[in-house]
Amino acid sequence: MIVPFKNGAPFLRGLICNLQEQPFRDWEAWMIDDGSTDDGARIVEEAIGSDSRFQLVRFKENRGHGAARNFGISHSRGRYVLFVDVDDFLTDDALTRAHSNLQCEPDILFGRAYFLDESGRIIRYSTDPLDMEINSMGDSGEVLLSLFQSGSFWSAWGHVFKRGFLMEHQLGFHAARCAEDYCFMIKAVFPGRKFAVCNEPFYRYRVATQGSLSKGFNMDWDFAQSTIELLEWVNSRDMPDSVRARLKIALAEKFCVNLRRTVAYPLAQRKKLYKLYSSNLAIIALGASHSTRGKMIYYAVRYLGIPLTCRLMTVRHVILHALKRFNTLRLL
Repeated sequence: MIVPFKNGAPFLRGLICNLQEQPFRDWEAWMIDDGSTDDGARIVEEAIGSDSRFQLVRFKENRGHGAARNFGISHSRGRYVLFVDVDDFLTDDALTRAHSNLQCEPDILFGRAYFLDESGRIIRYSTDPLDMEINSMGDSGEVLLSLFQSGSFWSAWGHVFKRGFLMEHQLGFHAARCAEDYCFMIKAVFPGRKFAVCNEPFYRYRVATQGSLSKGFNMDWDFAQSTIELLEWVNSRDMPDSVRARLKIALAEKFCVNLRRTVAYPLAQRKKLYKLYSSNLAIIALGASHSTRGKMIYYAVRYLGIPLTCRLMTVRHVILHALKRFNTLRLL
């Protein structure tokens, strides 16, 4: 298990206790202090005591979740890795259940999760449309498309990855402080050849705990950059044209939702996002469905908060220029 944390003092003791009480005992946990300024490292040392299954690593400066996870991947010794966020925890028999589903030796075991409020009450559980059978030999492009509908797919927590598979394909997390899971998950699924699904949830995810980075401007900024990166990546991969087209449509839809959320931010932040969008909307629009292209223009005009001047019209003109190339202008 790989557990990055930064100022996670309120959760560390409970998480360590949760791991120690797992009936399945053959595991190691890398607790990676990502530049904390609280006494989290001391709490970890006290909680683990003489339990040699825990390894505590301390970064002097904050490097981000992605860098901490990459360190854990490269230094862990287990055959499989499970990413756990510090404010989450596992069900009582999570590791036993996960281990039983790893007997077919998949590249990735997709897990489900309970979603908890800040008091720990279950508010829902993931019902993702994963129709694959255990020990599934699936086409990775089709697996990606089915998982695009998954509410928890975009996060690396709650899924189990064969460590050798990650190392062989040089799969890791980029340096973004938020949304680092987004690129990792898609790039990890694509080279996969064997997948499994654990239908019973074994992960407990706390929704928007205090200090969480799961929402906010930084998340949307990194999410937009990741979408652009992934579109370029999809274009560079060898995959069936039908799969490529459907992935580009799905990514464009995600980008469009991200664009709409800009209304929540101050004008200075919206202008920053506007600059990013205006230089990349052509790339996004060429992969979008016709209805999504229309939404992009509407959201750009309505939500970016910049007066309808030539500066904003350049966004519209970028999209229209892209559409003209494909003779689809009449469809708007």
